[in-house]
Amino acid sequence: MNGGARRPRASPTRLAVTTTEVRTSPGLEPGPARVEIVALRNVYLHVTMACNLRCVYCYAAASRPLPDEMTGAELAPVWEQLVACRPGKVVFTGGEPLLRPDLLDLLRGLRAADPDHRLLRCLNTNGTLVTPRLARELVGLADEVRVSVDGLAEHHDALRGPGSFTAAVGAL
Repeated sequence: MNGGARRPRASPTRLAVTTTEVRTSPGLEPGPARVEIVALRNVYLHVTMACNLRCVYCYAAASRPLPDEMTGAELAPVWEQLVACRPGKVVFTGGEPLLRPDLLDLLRGLRAADPDHRLLRCLNTNGTLVTPRLARELVGLADEVRVSVDGLAEHHDALRGPGSFTAAVGAL
């Protein structure tokens, strides 16, 4: 590791966006190569690395939020900048994003910054924390809610933990 030093944080008031230039002229064609800007299709926003499951294949393997995760107040100025970038979709993911107590506020903030609804708001979840009340609250906040299912019950539970299949199906 780095001897306990914290890694530098991204500025909460500025969204860094990188465009990709693609040369479309083959090397044998005469004349200068044409350069195009590739559109930003999806933004995956890891709102927490905390998760309530311990999936055998997971790269995150966090039981609690990382100490330097951005707060709702730090994320608020990002929404307008994100909408200005015009991705097709913003995916709230993690870890398990439903572990953030302010997740609905984050979704509301992005919705308010995008009054013309030019981008889709998506939530990726393992489904274990979805209740009927929460499902109702997500209506109008998330255009897509994706519940991860790895296979039939026995296979899914072997990878994610006992009872996680039933919870995921219940969320659906």
